[in-house]
Amino acid sequence: PQQGSLGASGDLGPLACIALVGIGDGEAFYHGQRMHGKRAMETAGIPLMDLGPKEGLSLINGTSVCVGTAAHVVEDAIVTTKSADVIAALSFQGLLAHAGPFDARAHLLKFHPGQYAVAHNIRTLLEGSQS
Repeated sequence: PQQGSLGASGDLGPLACIALVGIGDGEAFYHGQRMHGKRAMETAGIPLMDLGPKEGLSLINGTSVCVGTAAHVVEDAIVTTKSADVIAALSFQGLLAHAGPFDARAHLLKFHPGQYAVAHNIRTLLEGSQS
């Protein structure tokens, strides 16, 4: 959309344009090329939506923006968590620290899946290291 939008959250116009492409109408850019919505979906290998009664409303009611924002937040959290593991492993190497605290046996004694996963990741990152 080239103009402003309508709706309480200000996203009705943009969401309607996205929904149009999803049903094979409107226009989209795919890899920098402007094309008809149906062609863009086919080129991207995404099936068109076949909407039933009232399903179109769910695509433009603003929750789509919330879901999209949440997806970005989750992706950022995943990247941050992986980065923290890498930073910890590099710190252990730089400090010539002992990797014993990441021994799987210690982490299996507690039922903390996240703790076990982090210890596993750090052990994997430290493989072949002198830590």
